Amino acid sequence: MMDAVILDKKKTLPCAAYPEGEYGIEQIIELKLTPEEDAALRKSADAVRELVKVMNL
Repeated sequence: MMDAVILDKKKTLPCAAYPEGEYGIEQIIELKLTPEEDAALRKSADAVRELVKVMNL
């Protein structure tokens, strides 16, 4: 991802962000998730939150 940004490769890369304009993002592509995909994403986010809590970050 860093390579694509630094070299301005104009690649579409998967990522998650809560942008408010301050990051210079060229385009945001919003995906419509099915209820199953949304549930899986939330489960994954909960697991990451728990891991961060355990690691004291």
